[in-house]
Amino acid sequence: MPNARFSEEGTTKISLFRGDPDRKLNLTFSPFNWMEGGFYYADITDKVYGNNFSQSYKDKGFNVKFRLKEQGIYPALALGFNDFAGTGIYGSEYFVSSYKFGKIAFSLALGWEVLAGSAPEAASRRAVKRRFLATTRPITTRTAGTVRDGPAGLAHGRRRAD
Repeated sequence: MPNARFSEEGTTKISLFRGDPDRKLNLTFSPFNWMEGGFYYADITDKVYGNNFSQSYKDKGFNVKFRLKEQGIYPALALGFNDFAGTGIYGSEYFVSSYKFGKIAFSLALGWEVLAGSAPEAASRRAVKRRFLATTRPITTRTAGTVRDGPAGLAHGRRRAD
């Protein structure tokens, strides 16, 4: 669940996750008090690597989050992009609002792709787009005033604040 909270400037974090089907190594850094970036390396145990290799699928990507507003009377706001330079398996974009009240932190996010529950659709759209961009044919796209192609979803959560 994304949130609009940020670590102090100069902070670096590392985390390991061993679940099923994902196993992830995350490195997150905060070069500024208004930005967090990260790199992840994932081992996806229920997906085949391909070409008859006897191992699970590997993936890597980058995440970034920007502070739009700090918490005051109104909640903090942030804009984030997950897996923006990877395969897109974990790809998502989101706006998130967080409010810390005592020892409880509340978050509400509007997200696309993985956060909207449409990861397979997003990955297949990206694969088709890459295939067409590799050709010499001209491509036309319609934007018609939409902000983002694909469904959006709401995510919410609360947790005990540190």
